Amino acid sequence: MNTRIRSGGLLVALLLGLAATGCATSGKRASDWRTQLTRELPVLGHRNWIVIADSAYPAQTSPGIETRYTGAGQVETVRDVLATLDGLSHVRPVVHLDAELAAVPETL
Repeated sequence: MNTRIRSGGLLVALLLGLAATGCATSGKRASDWRTQLTRELPVLGHRNWIVIADSAYPAQTSPGIETRYTGAGQVETVRDVLATLDGLSHVRPVVHLDAELAAVPETL
């Protein structure tokens, strides 16, 4: 299986190396990140990244980096982001998986 999907344009790093579970939040908060993504995507280009990571991913504090907490599960977030990107013509996702993914057992 090819873990890199190249369609050009926007780079989407999907760091799925560790199992993640989302925390329950209100419907309003859960939809806010989707609204922000939909509003901001038209001005993003091929040099912008969307990183979907679990809570073990270190917080990024560099200028220009914005962090959004979705409150949703990781798989749900990935599906929603990819579905949103699918509706755009100016960007395409490039999916990268964490190199450690192969070493993470499916069961404990």
